[in-house]
Amino acid sequence: MDLSNKFLISSSYGLRELSVSEKDYKDFIANGQNLMFLTVVWGDKKWEENFFTNLALCEKYEIPVIVYDNVMNDLSEKLTEEDVKKYTAAYSSSPVYSGNGFADEPGPEQYPALAHIVGTYLRVFPDKRTFINLLPLYAANFVFGDLDYEEYLESFAKTVPVDHISVDIYPFTVDDNGVKYTYDEYLRSLDMPAQICRKYNKEFWLYVQSMEFLPNREPGLEEMRFQAWSGLSFGMTHFMHFCYDVPGGSIREDRTKKPLWSYTRAVNTELAAFSDIYMGYKNLGAYVYESGEVPEYTVFENNYSDFDCMRILSSTETLLVGCFDEKAGSGKAFTLVNMSEVSAGKIADVEFSVPGAAKVTAYIKGIPHELRSVDEKYYISLDCGEGAFVTAEYR
Repeated sequence: MDLSNKFLISSSYGLRELSVSEKDYKDFIANGQNLMFLTVVWGDKKWEENFFTNLALCEKYEIPVIVYDNVMNDLSEKLTEEDVKKYTAAYSSSPVYSGNGFADEPGPEQYPALAHIVGTYLRVFPDKRTFINLLPLYAANFVFGDLDYEEYLESFAKTVPVDHISVDIYPFTVDDNGVKYTYDEYLRSLDMPAQICRKYNKEFWLYVQSMEFLPNREPGLEEMRFQAWSGLSFGMTHFMHFCYDVPGGSIREDRTKKPLWSYTRAVNTELAAFSDIYMGYKNLGAYVYESGEVPEYTVFENNYSDFDCMRILSSTETLLVGCFDEKAGSGKAFTLVNMSEVSAGKIADVEFSVPGAAKVTAYIKGIPHELRSVDEKYYISLDCGEGAFVTAEYR
């Protein structure tokens, strides 16, 4: 399946456990996801049977698939084009086969081998998607010590021929006293890979926190929206939920759904509702508009300053503003995101102007609302954790 210029919604490992049922696939579709990751381990009979069972269900429900072919990947720098053809032969003719995944959170010493693997694969399948996920800022500092994170990202972009930068950032934690807080370098950790994506013309893919794993707390609806809109503001085009298999974080072992399932579905469907509009724009960068209490996690060094499409006149809360140009046209767009601490439950009331615009449309919860100016001002309210995608059309 062709995944080009399509906004993707998926989850870590999707449905890969050995006891997956067809109902799990119905729930996957109902949850609003549109891409599946599957793993095959050649030589392990159970995993082989599991893979083909899952592949058949993906074909039945027309779900695009990216395959982790672990045995093929392990060949590393010994991998040849004939090896790629050999290992993918069992699934490459599937109508839902869309690409392969190769590594998770590699270190720089692995880049040459990954460059060889991906390059060899793309010579066989030049039109397929490839996938590698990198470490976030806080984990890279922990694992590599003094390694410069920007260098970690840029070296990957220069060396490994994938068409994206993917990172996993899990910002919501709780301390021993039950106090909820947000990772203090959150926007900085989003901005740095987004900068590399713009510099090297790559897509920005983002894993988000969609389950509890102490000290990270289970996110609510506000936290899910907050992560989605923060990512969108930096040009995210693949929204990936971090959860292990089924039941993962949102479905219990007996397959009853937790409230978190509803939260992820709400955000997934909201994103899908305007994704075709969103994909028609190119991200230029983002900046923070400070108002009221300014959370520490909103601070980053690369605030974009050349966006003259709109001007914020007032806001009751700090905002994140993502800036966009229309890819094929003269239109502009921007996100407005309520950046107040999610656990505080505050609403942001925002007034702004869009000089010269003939039509201004705000996509809120996925629904388009044509805004009318009063005294050349536009007004919207953003719930806790919420954002809006606003397009400006000109005559």
